[in-house]
Amino acid sequence: MGRLLRGAAQKRLRRRCQPLDCGRVQRPIGPCGDARNGARRCAAGRHHDRRSPDQGGAASDANHSDLDGAEQAVASLAHPGGNTTGISILATELDGKRQEILLEAVPLARRLALLVDPAVTAPHQLDALQDIAKARGITVSAHKAANSVEIMPAIDAAVAAGAQAFNVLASSLFNRYRPQIIERMAAIRIPAIYQWPEMAEEGGLIAYGPRFVGLYPQHALQTIKVLKGTKPADIPVEQPTKFELVINLQTATALGLTIPPALLGRADEVIE
Repeated sequence: MGRLLRGAAQKRLRRRCQPLDCGRVQRPIGPCGDARNGARRCAAGRHHDRRSPDQGGAASDANHSDLDGAEQAVASLAHPGGNTTGISILATELDGKRQEILLEAVPLARRLALLVDPAVTAPHQLDALQDIAKARGITVSAHKAANSVEIMPAIDAAVAAGAQAFNVLASSLFNRYRPQIIERMAAIRIPAIYQWPEMAEEGGLIAYGPRFVGLYPQHALQTIKVLKGTKPADIPVEQPTKFELVINLQTATALGLTIPPALLGRADEVIE
């Protein structure tokens, strides 16, 4: 019975969230895990009617057009309080780790471009990424895309600025248009790193983070608890337990890039 209930919950989740892109919730908010005014932002929607429980999806997975001004806070990951719970995927926190991996993969790069969704990456987070790169003597240019129309011009502007590598920052917008972004990176022959491991399997050079499909079981179990009557405030905000580094050597070969053996040795999956 428990297995059937879990399967039903997963089906409901899949109707809401296709891989690497999630549908609309009433009030979607940004990623959990960023301290703001002493509280942690949670990757879950919160209904306008606080009497109706909401157990939201993963960070940055809400419909992008709904993100502006829709951030909500939880008291803590262990005790969310209010009417919200969900899953924190540490989206923006991992942007820095991904940048380190990218610079290790392309050690000769001296001009790094950041593809930024301003609705997801806060100014202080962007400043931190730029400062870390600049401390290594690397020139950084940030190129913002707030909607689908702005993505390609942002990439073109980075190319014009002499970008030698791209850190595609965490964003549901960029996830939604990942085929176009990956195709464009291949056309301009610039190495890039992405948020979800599945994106390297789809042709991206490198990706690091939790697998999107791996969030389904966690989300389904939270949904079951809500359906059984547990208040969202009493359900801890969860975090992924596994992060994967995936490197696509086919893409590396097409770019004329040799990945350092040490980095290959740490990869969870190497696509040859």
